[in-house]
Amino acid sequence: VLTLNIAYGLLIQAGYLSDIVAYMGTDNLRFHAPVYPGDSIRMETEITAKKETKRGWMCEYDWTIRNQDRVAVATGHNI
Repeated sequence: VLTLNIAYGLLIQAGYLSDIVAYMGTDNLRFHAPVYPGDSIRMETEITAKKETKRGWMCEYDWTIRNQDRVAVATGHNI
């Protein structure tokens, strides 16, 4: 779970989540491989849906956390 929180921090630092109004949830969360001290990770995202609302945009996206060997260590879908 720490890996997931670090990856969300990477998205925030990149400005990807800069104007979030509400976090609606994560679906299909899966941890595929361990992450060890000294490993580096990166988060890849793909927008799968978006809809304009009165308060802004509602987006859905798939994400994958990969380690330095490009192995997917976690995946999920956020709303």
